[in-house]
Amino acid sequence: MKIKKRLAALLAAALLLGLAPAALAEAGSGCTIEAASVSAAPGETVELTIGVKNNPGFTNLALTLDYDREKLNLTGLRPAEAEGLLTAVNPSWTGGEGESLGFLTLASAEALEEDMTLLTASFTVKEGASGEAAVTPQVVYMRDNTALFSVFEAKNAAAAAGKVSIRTAAAVLMGDINGDGRINMFDYIMVKQVW
Repeated sequence: MKIKKRLAALLAAALLLGLAPAALAEAGSGCTIEAASVSAAPGETVELTIGVKNNPGFTNLALTLDYDREKLNLTGLRPAEAEGLLTAVNPSWTGGEGESLGFLTLASAEALEEDMTLLTASFTVKEGASGEAAVTPQVVYMRDNTALFSVFEAKNAAAAAGKVSIRTAAAVLMGDINGDGRINMFDYIMVKQVW
């Protein structure tokens, strides 16, 4: 009886020691799905890339793209292009909470191991918008199916939001002829010289 308990404890310890390095390597990979940051004025269309950094290697990926709907309109999604890569996008996928999200699925027979751009999203900044508008990728799943018996081994990836900084036109000060932000005698002189 004691021998069985000791043998079970020894096997459990060996199993834990055997799996620990792989788990530590995976946890320490620091993989991030990251949205870029760009700037645009109201009415402009801007492209923003979403990429993978510190890629641990994956064959299957799904992600959603959440964004500030009060300030941005999602006008298009363009997936990465690579040989043997199967992709599908939906710029108006309705998630479980009823909000429209961008959606990307990606599959490859061979593991994708390089840092790369996964998706380019096009946004139009709404008229009257100001400040910043967040664009946040959310990883649904990231898996690797290249190892024997891996059965879609899950990979961990954090998400890093990007933003669209919205440029607004400077307020026009009537009478400020030289554009220095003040109305003074220099503006008067410039008007007097023309008239």
